[in-house]
Amino acid sequence: MKRLLCLLAVLLAFVLGSFAAYAAALGDVNGDTAVTSEDARLALRLSVGLDSCDDEMFVAADVDKDHAITPADARTILRVAVGLESLHVHAYEKETLQEPTCTEPGLDRYVCDCGDVQLMVTPAKGHNPVTDPAREPSCEADGLTEGSHCSVCGAVLISQIHITEGRHVPTTAPGKAPTCTEPGCTESTVCARCGAVLTPGDEIPPLGHTDKVIEAVAPTCTDNGRTEGLGCSVCGEIFVFPKTVPALGHEPVTDAARAATCALVGLTEGSHCARCGKVFKAQEQIGRLPHRVVKDKAVAPTCTEDGRTEGSHCAECGEVFVACTVLPAKGHTPVKDNLPAPTCTEDGYTEGSHCAVCGETLVISQPVPALGHTVVTDPRREPTCTAPGRTEGSHCAVCGEVFTVQTELPAAGHVRVDDPANEPTCTRDGNTAGSHCAVCGKVFTAAEPIPALGHILNDWTETLAPGCTQSGLEECVCERCRSVVSRTLPPVGHIGTGVWETVTEATCLQTGKQAEKCAVCGQTLQERETPKSGHTAAYEILEPATCTKEGVVYCYCAVCSKPISRSTYRRIKTEGGVTPVFTEDEIGETGAVSFTFRKEDKALVGAVTCADPSGAAIPVTEENGVYTFLIPPALEPTATVTITVKPF
Repeated sequence: MKRLLCLLAVLLAFVLGSFAAYAAALGDVNGDTAVTSEDARLALRLSVGLDSCDDEMFVAADVDKDHAITPADARTILRVAVGLESLHVHAYEKETLQEPTCTEPGLDRYVCDCGDVQLMVTPAKGHNPVTDPAREPSCEADGLTEGSHCSVCGAVLISQIHITEGRHVPTTAPGKAPTCTEPGCTESTVCARCGAVLTPGDEIPPLGHTDKVIEAVAPTCTDNGRTEGLGCSVCGEIFVFPKTVPALGHEPVTDAARAATCALVGLTEGSHCARCGKVFKAQEQIGRLPHRVVKDKAVAPTCTEDGRTEGSHCAECGEVFVACTVLPAKGHTPVKDNLPAPTCTEDGYTEGSHCAVCGETLVISQPVPALGHTVVTDPRREPTCTAPGRTEGSHCAVCGEVFTVQTELPAAGHVRVDDPANEPTCTRDGNTAGSHCAVCGKVFTAAEPIPALGHILNDWTETLAPGCTQSGLEECVCERCRSVVSRTLPPVGHIGTGVWETVTEATCLQTGKQAEKCAVCGQTLQERETPKSGHTAAYEILEPATCTKEGVVYCYCAVCSKPISRSTYRRIKTEGGVTPVFTEDEIGETGAVSFTFRKEDKALVGAVTCADPSGAAIPVTEENGVYTFLIPPALEPTATVTITVKPF
């Protein structure tokens, strides 16, 4: 029945267009509410293609209802305009044959009193989606993703996916320390989400009491004491309670009286406790007696004895009123004794001294015999080429007396020698002939230098090839002196390959690294980052699509498994004026899809084609009214294949 209604709707739309066009009166092509010769003229122009028209004009001009505007329609309108014919204006009454649903159209029938019947399709209402809320997974139950369904027909629009990521989340719970009398336990494992104990801890037995002696307290004169007790130092429990010891009471003693002096006050008789010191009778003070003052005379200091200033003190107690200041001894004032010192030839005395104040001898002078001469040698000086010399002599270093007189020696004059000429070599300079003094070195004729000739080097032989960073070496034989000369060759430097080698592959989330290396030594010359590869989309079909129903596909990264999207897709889409009827709604494993058309639709079916998303044609075969095609295996599982039916 539903398929019949759909076919009728297509036919009505194809033949009549929109039902709203029936509001126009038959023959009134220009819409001025009257049928005139002008309407006939317009209908004739439309029939021969000189003008275009909208749906209302088409309905008004097609008075014979043959679905085309022809000259016959123009002739009929002209006959109506001059009164030779009349046209019936339909007045339809609506009758609903089928109410539209979410996915299926409805059908209304319009009946005129003249007997004309028209059918009109009412479009499907479409689903009224409501959200099925997501549910977080718990320790005891799976969760659900968010989904949706139609509140009218109950059809599932987006399926909810079960999430099995729940279950307990283990975490470590701290243990409990044991006490003296209560047991403890070690760490346990509990669920961080619901608190359930997953792995209980091991029990730790009680520790037992730790004995501590409660020290005894001795009683005093007024306070009680206690005996020794015993308790636990950890929990404070007492096992042996201390007993009270009564107070001892005071022990009075007499404090004797003391007579007053000039240094101390006096005291009357009193008393106190010998044990705690409590005073029963306080001693009263008696004022001190006056001092007996005497003077201490001043004493002047000498060279060896200290002196003092004047002072005073008490003759009874010795208290000092004015302290005497010590004046230190002045010390001797020494002066030298004027006696002669010994010389080279005369006796003398050592140095002596005495005090100029008291006359005391400080250093005693002793007789000293004559010292005698201190003979030193005056060295001989040889004569030079230009200066005279002298003979050896002697004298006293103290008094200067001469013992041996020095005699002058005449100058010796220069000793001339010739300097031979030397030929230069490859590496050594030469010189011209010259002359100088053999004694003092004075130059008479200067020898002029001749520069070294230098090697004659032509054919070099490489003995050590240079590397990228290491120097090389080459040698050559001098053609003049036949010496072997070597020189350093500079490093050739690195040679890049121009090829980037992968060091670290890029991933979906991290950049990679490439390096260019030296073609000779393999050393890394430069590095560069390679961009992230991006996600590689992979698809998992959660609900396969059928020929008529959308499927649900889950897209994720094939490398890192990160979710990308969740969406619906269509596998088969139809276009054209005629809807095919699929022999099987499910698509087979081979991708075969077969369909046919209703008997009443077959007359309307023209060309039937099939194409993939790129527009490439897919072969369609027909046998006994059944059309079949195969979905190419190379197509993506979610790619849509379009069936196009072109009506005649």
